[in-house]
Amino acid sequence: MPQLCRHPRHPVIGSIVRRRAPGIRIERVETLPVITAEDVKLQSTRDTADVLRIYKVVRAIRNRGHFAARLDPLGRSLGPLKEGYELMESTVPEDGADIAKLLNGFPNDLYLRGRKVNVGQYLGLHDPSPEKQFFLGNECKSLDPDGRAQWWTVEELMTRLRAVYCGTLSAELNHLASVHKKDWLRRQLEGHVRDDGGVASTGTFIFISVGQLV
Repeated sequence: MPQLCRHPRHPVIGSIVRRRAPGIRIERVETLPVITAEDVKLQSTRDTADVLRIYKVVRAIRNRGHFAARLDPLGRSLGPLKEGYELMESTVPEDGADIAKLLNGFPNDLYLRGRKVNVGQYLGLHDPSPEKQFFLGNECKSLDPDGRAQWWTVEELMTRLRAVYCGTLSAELNHLASVHKKDWLRRQLEGHVRDDGGVASTGTFIFISVGQLV
C-alpha cells in the first residue's frame, strides 16, 4: 500500500542509556521499538481515513465555497445575493454555513466544545499535527503554481482554497459536463495563489463565452 502520510517527527528510534560503575564511561545504545504487523495495519487505516476526510473537505469547498464567498461589497451577507438582500442582516446561506464556520475561524479561532483547536483537530483527523503532510496525488496539483505538488499539510490546503473560493471572487464549476474544461478552468483559478494565501497577478484577463463552457 502506498504511503499516504509523512511526519518529520515520527517516533521510530528509541534509546536506552546503560550505566556502569563510577569512573566508567556511560554507553548509549540505540534501539528500535518492536513494530508489529497489527501496528502497521492500524496506522495505514488511520492515514487512509484522514486522507479521505481531507478529500471530502476539499471537494466541499470547491463545490460549495461560493456560498461562503464575500460577494456583498457592503458585507451584509455571504454568498450569492438574492432578492430583498438590501434589508438583510448579516447572514450565511445554509449550503455554505459549515464552510463559512471553518474558514472564518481558520487558522487561529477554531473551537470545539469550548476548546481552542487547530484545523486538523477541528476536522477530526487522527493525527492533527500542523506539520503533517498528506499524499493527495493529482487531486490538488492545480493548487500548486508549478502543478507538481502532491504532498500537502491541511493548513496549506485551507489557506489556498479559502483564497480561491471564499474571497471577493469565486466560481462554481461542478455543473460543467466537460471534464477537460472543468480541469482547465480549475487550473486557471487555483494556480495563482501564493503561499501566504494572496492571489498573484497574472497581468491578463481571460474572457470565455458561456456557450463554450457548457
